[in-house]
Amino acid sequence: MAMYFSLYWHFIIMVLLVMIFSGVMAFRFPRFPFSIVLMASGIIGYIYGVMTNLDEIAFIFIVINVFYSIVPIVLIEWAMYMRHKADEWEMQKSLLPK
Repeated sequence: MAMYFSLYWHFIIMVLLVMIFSGVMAFRFPRFPFSIVLMASGIIGYIYGVMTNLDEIAFIFIVINVFYSIVPIVLIEWAMYMRHKADEWEMQKSLLPK
């Protein structure tokens, strides 16, 4: 039972760190290819599976890490797109005759 709770908290911390890492990379370096970030998060999931002696379900850790790495990337890209569109809208609004 103790291994279950230990694995549970390790897993949450790993997922949170992967989300923070991918969010920071997407925000600070918008031109950086996100496929490299996704591969890095998959490798982290595999290493986590090997370190916890759960080689059989390491694929699940990879999928979960990649999925939770995509979430902040998509949210940040969407926010940047919306900011760009708002700037365009303000520019068009200021060019209209009064």
